[in-house]
Amino acid sequence: MSMIAIQPESPLTPEVLALLARSHALMGSLYPAESNHMLDPVDLAGPQARFFVARLNGAVVGCGGFVRAGVDEAELKSMFVDPAARGQKL
Repeated sequence: MSMIAIQPESPLTPEVLALLARSHALMGSLYPAESNHMLDPVDLAGPQARFFVARLNGAVVGCGGFVRAGVDEAELKSMFVDPAARGQKL
């Protein structure tokens, strides 16, 4: 049985940075630069952000965060699941 855990984590760890790099590369291949609004991982670790990491049997396989955009608003940022882990309801 696979163990899935989703919890707050830093986007600045090597494993998460590698996942974010894959996400950014995919978005860069799909959309023109002016349509990509990716945040730097440092901004995802900032006080206005909440960042979550999905782990499957301990391995980083997904991520996503919320960044405050106003008093009662937040924007979903950097939501990505590794293609190898898709279809597992992460």
